[in-house]
Amino acid sequence: MERGESPPTSLGGSRDGSALWSCWYLLRVPGEPLKRLDVKNILFFSFEGLLLILIGMLANLWVQSWLPAFREERARRKVIAPLREQAKRLDLTYETVLTTAPVDTLGKPAIWCLRSVGEDKALYNGEEGKSVYVENSGEMFRLRGSMHETCGSALVVIKKFKTDEFAGARSFRIYVDFIEYL
Repeated sequence: MERGESPPTSLGGSRDGSALWSCWYLLRVPGEPLKRLDVKNILFFSFEGLLLILIGMLANLWVQSWLPAFREERARRKVIAPLREQAKRLDLTYETVLTTAPVDTLGKPAIWCLRSVGEDKALYNGEEGKSVYVENSGEMFRLRGSMHETCGSALVVIKKFKTDEFAGARSFRIYVDFIEYL
């Protein structure tokens, strides 16, 4: 076959592509004469095509399994972003909450390193004597690893304060709502 010639249409098809080229497809390897595709090669390419379709379907199922959770997490982070920015701007620490007027910090967000020591109790920066009571502690313990040995940076909202007196000793409790680990 000379250059510029179209492949033969032995099945009665025309040159516009209506012939059954899947069976009579011609391969040209440089330096070798033209040859017709063998049945073995057709079966191999069919298997390969089916395998690619199967892989594509599995990839689609995999993406569909985690995509809703990804979108939900992104939407949640978008809602929480203003709180996070406000917490960074205020830069409230345990000491500043106690020394300034605590009432002014009610409802304000803070980023604190909290170490869990009980079901609803955590320690600020892991230090004994700096107790923080987490009202929604069920959400807090999602952090992997042992929270009893480390503290995790958490976004919290200061909810209320409570002062207790017993036998002349006075303690001050800070209650917070846990929002998320950072």
